Amino acid sequence: MDTHTFILILNQPVDETTSDLLFDAGLDDAAVTAFDGNTALDIDREAPTLLDAITSAVREAESVEGIRVT
Repeated sequence: MDTHTFILILNQPVDETTSDLLFDAGLDDAAVTAFDGNTALDIDREAPTLLDAITSAVREAESVEGIRVT
């Protein structure tokens, strides 16, 4: 499988508790960062395709209450 690198922009800042929830949701391959003044997840994900990688990461991020990918 290939490793795909991409950034997801989030709708809100992420505190330590939310960061832990994102990790527990499956985003152990992500680092919380900032992009263009917004909170973001910098992700390196193994998946068959980039679409598969992005889709699974969005699903995991949005499973955390209050988090939306913009």
